[in-house]
Amino acid sequence: MKTLLILFSILIPTFLIGQVTLDSASIIPGIGTKVDYYIMNNSATFAGPGNAGTKEVWDFSKMTIGDSTDLEFEAVQGGFQADPSNTNLCEQYTGFNGVRVQYKSTPADLYIMGNRNGLVQTSYGKDSLLKFKFPVAYNNTNTTGYYFDGGTRFRPNQRRGEYKTTVDGWGAILLPFGGLNEILRVKIEETYNDTSTFLGTETIIAYSSTTYEFWQKGTGSYVMSIKYADEDGDLDTIVTYRKQDQVIISPVDTSTEDTTSIIEIQTKKTLQLFPNPASTQIKVLGNDIAANTKVHISNMSGSIYEVLEFNSGEFDILELPKGIYFLMIEGDEYLPIRFIKQN
Repeated sequence: MKTLLILFSILIPTFLIGQVTLDSASIIPGIGTKVDYYIMNNSATFAGPGNAGTKEVWDFSKMTIGDSTDLEFEAVQGGFQADPSNTNLCEQYTGFNGVRVQYKSTPADLYIMGNRNGLVQTSYGKDSLLKFKFPVAYNNTNTTGYYFDGGTRFRPNQRRGEYKTTVDGWGAILLPFGGLNEILRVKIEETYNDTSTFLGTETIIAYSSTTYEFWQKGTGSYVMSIKYADEDGDLDTIVTYRKQDQVIISPVDTSTEDTTSIIEIQTKKTLQLFPNPASTQIKVLGNDIAANTKVHISNMSGSIYEVLEFNSGEFDILELPKGIYFLMIEGDEYLPIRFIKQN
C-alpha cells in the first residue's frame, strides 16, 4: 500500500497553489506608502537565489538580520533637478543608498523614467526602461536599451547598454519569520557602459548586475531582492527582505516521504469584496463566517485602523483616509483581501 501511495504522489503532486499573475493594482503602491526591509547579515556567505521554474519553494529561512532600512514612495518633485514630466511615482530609500528612482505607472505597464543621486539627475526620456507589462506572468520577458546623453557641456556623458526583465519562476518562499505563497520571481539583468569626457580625457565605467525580485500580490513592492552588482570589477551582493507585518504569511509544507519529492502548500479560503475601489461602504462575502468574528482593517504599513465584528459583512469606510487597505478575518481560514479607499 505504501508503494502505491508513493507512485500516486509522483503522478499527481499535491502542490495546491495555482500559477501566479500580477496586475498593476496588486503591486503598484500609492503616494506615501512606506515599506520596511531587513538587510541580510554577512551576505558574502549567501548560498544563492535558488532555482528557476514552476512550483518552486525558495528557502531563505536561515538568513540573519544585519540592519534595516525604509523605502518610501513619493510624489513627483520639482526644483533644481526636476523629475521627468511623464513621471508619476518615485521611490526613495532612506538609510541605505539614497537613490531616488522615478517611475511612470499605468494599468498597462510600469516604466523606470530615471533616477537621482544627490544633485545628479539621470533621465531616460523616450528610452525609459520597461519593467513590467501587465498582467505579469511566468515566462514574460522584456528588453529595453539604455541610450541617453547627459552631463554638462564641459563634461558630457553617455550610457549605452541593455535592461532585461524575465519572469523566471513562481511558487512559495520561506523567510526567517514564515512562509509566503503566491510568489512570482523576476530576474533583472543590466549591462551598460558610462562614458564621460573631461578636458579631452575619456573615462569608461562598465556596469553589470543581476537582480532577483520576489513579488507577492498586494504588497506594493517586492518581498525580497537579491542583487549581484559588478561595477568596474567590484562585485557586491545585497540581500533585502520585507518585515513580517508587511506580507501575507501562510503555511508552506515542504515535507517529503521517502525519496519522493512532495510539496504541499496549504490554501486558504478567499473572500469577495465590492465595490472596489469604494468611497463610503464595502460589502464582504465569505462562507460560514459567524456574526461575532473579528475583522481587522489595516493599511499597507500594517497599522490597524479598525477592529470590528463581521455581522452582516457590510462595513462603513467613510472616515478612512484615501489609500490602499487590507481586510483580514481573524483566524487562519481566510486570505486577506485588498481594497482601495477613494475620496
